[in-house]
Amino acid sequence: MNKIKITLHTILLLNFITIFISCNGQNNQVISVPKSNNQSTKLSIGESVNELDKTIWTIYQDKKSNYWFGSKENGVFYYNGQKLKQFTIEDGLVSNEVRGIQED
Repeated sequence: MNKIKITLHTILLLNFITIFISCNGQNNQVISVPKSNNQSTKLSIGESVNELDKTIWTIYQDKKSNYWFGSKENGVFYYNGQKLKQFTIEDGLVSNEVRGIQED
């Protein structure tokens, strides 16, 4: 019984370590690229668009009062009160089908 207990603890510990190491965190929306003269240029991901997709499945308002819209087949739309941006698998989404959004 003691041998089984040690094996179970070992398996749980290895699972925890694997999950902890595999989490890379979230990518920021803006990426800084260093220039040669110690300045940095900001590159934005996502594409500015003029309208939302016709098939929005979910709407989420984050802590900063920005709105996020998950669509059936065109990724995520982000609205900050001024600009509307679209993020798709080309920007790093796993799928363009988004049924739920949560803030981390």
